[in-house]
Amino acid sequence: MPMPSGANAARVLTLLAGGFFASTVLLRAAPFLPADRHPAPPNHVKPAAPASTSPAILADAAQPQEIPPWLLPNPSNEVPLQPMDPLLPYPGESAPGGPAEMPLEMVQPIDPALPIDHLPVIMVPSSPFLPVATAPEPQGFFPVVSEPWMQRPITAGMFTGIFWGDMAIGENVMLESGLMAGGRFGWDWNDRWAWEGRLAFATLDVSYPGTELRGRDADVILFDVQLQLSPWSTPRMKPYFALGAGMAYYELLDHNHWVVSETVFTLPFGLGIKYRYDDWMVLRLDLTNNLSFGERASGLRNMHNISLVGGLEIRFGGYRRDYWPWELR
Repeated sequence: MPMPSGANAARVLTLLAGGFFASTVLLRAAPFLPADRHPAPPNHVKPAAPASTSPAILADAAQPQEIPPWLLPNPSNEVPLQPMDPLLPYPGESAPGGPAEMPLEMVQPIDPALPIDHLPVIMVPSSPFLPVATAPEPQGFFPVVSEPWMQRPITAGMFTGIFWGDMAIGENVMLESGLMAGGRFGWDWNDRWAWEGRLAFATLDVSYPGTELRGRDADVILFDVQLQLSPWSTPRMKPYFALGAGMAYYELLDHNHWVVSETVFTLPFGLGIKYRYDDWMVLRLDLTNNLSFGERASGLRNMHNISLVGGLEIRFGGYRRDYWPWELR
């Protein structure tokens, strides 16, 4: 029974497609064929399966086809594999198989003076909250400073020192020297400007010139806010000038043994220097003139009270990974 004309057209199209595919494969494989070989004979090319759905033809098409020998790799043209390099030894040891008198060069350590952005992730800045394994190695007695000052702009600390008083009431009551202590809290705006709040307490001896009277100690409380200007700084040193405004409370006995309690306006100004022992810890020294404006009915006058204090400052506000290195965000 003759096949319909549609089936003949499908067979012709199938044969044309198979021939085009076979010619394309031969053209692409020609550059890789050895020079002493000829093109494959026609009997090695398996003709395309006719467009039929008979079980016998489908079973024959499902059989694995034999790979032509000219497409198989030629062992004579293969490049032999080179042996892998031996594992490198630790720094200072000799290379395997090499002369012992030729040790490998030591690994150069990372310069801790580089900015923090150039350090590896594992070399995060040192901090009291970090494990020892992640902190940079110290150089001598002083730890490595690996951060700029603005890396931790928030400051908090405590101080103590000497407070020298002035003539308090006329020429009759004199505030002598005493111990001063207090705390600070501040914020660095940039490398030059910063503000700082101070709360201080002092206990001073009281004397009465021209007499042998001795009164009880005077109590002084200072609270002010200061603006600091740092003209220059180094990774460890930072000098500055300070000017502020605040209030002061004085309680003392006058020459008539009356209790004088006054709150006056103050204008502290002075200078200081910061020395950064570590990225998070700073040592400070401050010299301040605590100018108090009195002129009250009680007789309390303007006073220049000088203070020299030393303190410890802790710096905060760094990257999150400085405090929680396991959360690198």
